[in-house]
Amino acid sequence: MNVLIVDDNQIDLLINQRVVKNLMPEAEIKSCISAIDALKHIEQLHTNDEVEKLPDIILLDIRMPIMDGFEFLEKLRESPILKLKVPIVLMVTSSIDPLDMQRSNDHPLVKGFIGKPLKMNTFQDIVNKLNL
Repeated sequence: MNVLIVDDNQIDLLINQRVVKNLMPEAEIKSCISAIDALKHIEQLHTNDEVEKLPDIILLDIRMPIMDGFEFLEKLRESPILKLKVPIVLMVTSSIDPLDMQRSNDHPLVKGFIGKPLKMNTFQDIVNKLNL
């Protein structure tokens, strides 16, 4: 299982890494401090023909500078990697904006909307619900 965590906050990255590692000890985790870095990482895997390393799950923050989570999703939808592997995207955010929740629910790649900080029981419930 390959997990990509995208968040501009180092503390949230660390929390998310620990939660994922505790529930999925076998997971390969890659963390990116920006959506742009995450896209570059995905593109590099595609270019290097490392399809097996493409993310199965993406934990994605919404509010990030330069490129937010929704902009990342639109770029990802344009990417040829979706023909190789379609990741499960979970929005992990501190946003309480109902529009963010609605946009997440309406997006075909997004399978969950989780409030920060990511908690073990919340992540476990989603993992169980999605049969991961």
